[in-house]
Amino acid sequence: MKFIREDYIQTQRKRNRTIALVSVIAILVVLISFGVFKKPGGEESADTKSSPEKVTSRTVPRQKIKDLPALIEKTRKSIALIKTFNNTGDLIGQGSGFFVNKDGHVVSNRHVFRGAHRAEVESSRGKHAVTRVIAQNSDYDLVRLAVNIGNQPIAPIKINEKLPKVGESVVVIGNPLGLEATVTNGIVSAIREIEPFGQVIQITCPISSGSSGSPLINMKGEVIGVATFQMLQGQNLNFAIPIARLKNLETVESETLASINFQDSELIKSMENPFDKGLILFNRKEYEGAIAFFQKATAKDPLNAEAHYYLGICYKETRNTNAIEAFKAAINIDPNYSQAYCQLGITYNQLNMQTEAIAALREALRINPNYDEALLNLGIAYHLNKKYQLAVKALEQSLEIYPNAKAYYFLGLSCAKLTKFGKAIQALKQCIEIDPEYIEGYLALATAYGAEQDWIRGIKVLNKAVVIKPDNPEVHFILGILHLGNHDLESAQLEYEILQEQKAPDDLRNKLNKAIQEYKRSRRRRY
Repeated sequence: MKFIREDYIQTQRKRNRTIALVSVIAILVVLISFGVFKKPGGEESADTKSSPEKVTSRTVPRQKIKDLPALIEKTRKSIALIKTFNNTGDLIGQGSGFFVNKDGHVVSNRHVFRGAHRAEVESSRGKHAVTRVIAQNSDYDLVRLAVNIGNQPIAPIKINEKLPKVGESVVVIGNPLGLEATVTNGIVSAIREIEPFGQVIQITCPISSGSSGSPLINMKGEVIGVATFQMLQGQNLNFAIPIARLKNLETVESETLASINFQDSELIKSMENPFDKGLILFNRKEYEGAIAFFQKATAKDPLNAEAHYYLGICYKETRNTNAIEAFKAAINIDPNYSQAYCQLGITYNQLNMQTEAIAALREALRINPNYDEALLNLGIAYHLNKKYQLAVKALEQSLEIYPNAKAYYFLGLSCAKLTKFGKAIQALKQCIEIDPEYIEGYLALATAYGAEQDWIRGIKVLNKAVVIKPDNPEVHFILGILHLGNHDLESAQLEYEILQEQKAPDDLRNKLNKAIQEYKRSRRRRY
């Protein structure tokens, strides 16, 4: 029997009846055996039945194009053209940036300053020399610079750290190919996870050489991201780093631009340094090949904490437990290496060593209390260690800094373990609001509705999931359980047939078949 979406939806519509209790014990036993929402013995908490809050739609109406000229006029004075020079004074590159305060601090992409000995900023107020680096982060490719503005007034741009909605209108104002204050407009097409940046904003606004460091601006004239890169293998695949990442920049004590190593793998192919060659392969995600070069780099300079750190990441990505020793080596050299502590914690999590993971991640947060990636993974470690209250606290702190689908997902799971199903439902709604393709979020949300005996809403959630992932066996398994709860035996049997046709794992097929048989027996006993 083949899965035909139209017939499937028609059957579901026919069978949506008034919600009624069914063989509650049998159904909940199956739900509990599924694993995510087991009640720790006892009655439902008072907030179990709380009604879900209304969630704003992802579709954000685009403002009329007539507003665009006023927005550009308002923000263009905050935009800067950046020129970089080598130690002989030759111009080696150009990029973009923007002023974020009246003291003349400029934000841009870190890679704009590759090989730079000095740099200058040109704005509507004239030319300004870059005096020093204030803070930077190589993973997020961001840098904050101090500029000598003298007594000239600066118009900083307003920052909005909230992630935009998919479909929201945005503009990029930058200096592609040195063409100052060039404006491109488009929409936010997705929020995605791309390593090593983490979550990024995918946009349709074109980005060209020289656009790096340009502000991504919403229709209120607020900067929400930093235009950073594009994927050359596709068309109109342009990305910005969320502006909230500025909180993760590390303060730099150096006084000059030349003292910071901004070398990037794209420009060091001819270099002999094994660390540089390792970075080339690392940025290509060729981790196996990069390992040999980082090993040579650590042998050449055992006190190179960054080489040990990148070696650890390569080990982690290739599931090599030597990652632990590599991160520990980086930490021994630099006890305040927060990223190394964070990656060490993530590695421990992957190895199901939650106690060690918690200790490492707490150290990362001791150094940088606003490190959202460390807070997220600390929450995950607490959840896996069954410390759900602590997990909720850590994940909520992470979401205050940087809302993302993964944090909302684990927040929902932890709340459900505490039988706070209303709160779990709200968190899981936010998860799929941010990432409409996060299939685990749909599964957990539907299961939460099942635990609340809200069968219809659970079914509606998975009707969306089955369109996204029609071959996912867990979607059909939970749909079958929810249909039984809704007294729809025929639809439940249809889901079982789909699982058989898909040759789904035996445990899912057996559990659904057992639930169907129990439902039939309960109906016979009733009559």
